[in-house]
Amino acid sequence: MEIKNGVIGVSGITDVSGDVTLIKGYTDTEVAAIKVETDKMPATITKIDNLETKTTLASKNLASNTSIAHILGNKEDDESGTSLYSKLYIVEKHNHSRSNTYPYLGNAIPVVGGSGAWVLGNKVEIIPTATNDIQTMTITHAADGPGTLTIFIDDKKYQIAVAMGNENAVAAEIRASVLFEGYTITGADAAVIFTRSGKRAVATLANAGGTGVTVTIVHTNAGVGVGDPFDLHFFTPSTPTATTTYQVIFWAGLAGYEERIATKRLVKASAQDTLEPISIMTPLLSAGTRICSSLATLAGGPDTISLGLEYHSY
Repeated sequence: MEIKNGVIGVSGITDVSGDVTLIKGYTDTEVAAIKVETDKMPATITKIDNLETKTTLASKNLASNTSIAHILGNKEDDESGTSLYSKLYIVEKHNHSRSNTYPYLGNAIPVVGGSGAWVLGNKVEIIPTATNDIQTMTITHAADGPGTLTIFIDDKKYQIAVAMGNENAVAAEIRASVLFEGYTITGADAAVIFTRSGKRAVATLANAGGTGVTVTIVHTNAGVGVGDPFDLHFFTPSTPTATTTYQVIFWAGLAGYEERIATKRLVKASAQDTLEPISIMTPLLSAGTRICSSLATLAGGPDTISLGLEYHSY
């Protein structure tokens, strides 16, 4: 038996275009039923779409869900996407990006409980809404020869190859670099302006690479907050004022519009005054999100504990 041009061919059929001829072992009715079904088949088989079309990658963070490529995603997908690659990106960043703390190089922030047992006190801001950090690097001496500049910004090392040239030419080569992840690079003439949302460390020219280049750096605006998508991993409580059970609650959002994102209970024994970091889990938070905390205790009254946060950026 074979199917050809939409017709079933079987030994015993002598005329497939006219009346149904009996197939050995089948009745006229059964053969007629077979012909009805085979008549539904196309005369030719439609060509499968071009393989290249089927394997074309989805664009970055594509939201549609109409092909396997859309489900798998693009290597540029990040935490904003929904593809499998995007989810792997989040897991990778969650496990292997550097941890950060807030406050950074500053005191922990005291949070006060409510007036009675298990009464929440006022929300206290821990991480403010992010603002831009702006630093201006001005080239003050030209490159006497080619070499590699080593620039630290946000305590990360960037190495920029430059050719021999005047101050403006060196600045233009730095501005053209795509290495400064997360930064907007602007400026003109001999100035290079680094702008990024959130708190960042001051930039430095660590090594002129034999070029003779010198710079001045002015921290035009010190940013605050967290300028990248992030989540909280730990908090560090300190200086609890009462021997009691503490309920710490974390909130995200603008003042008056906060949503609860995590809660944790801890107990101060009589000999404790500083506690170890405590793990928490929160949703993935948008860049610039404001974080605050409130406190309630079993003892009640103006019990206080100071807090610092550890987070990961994406």
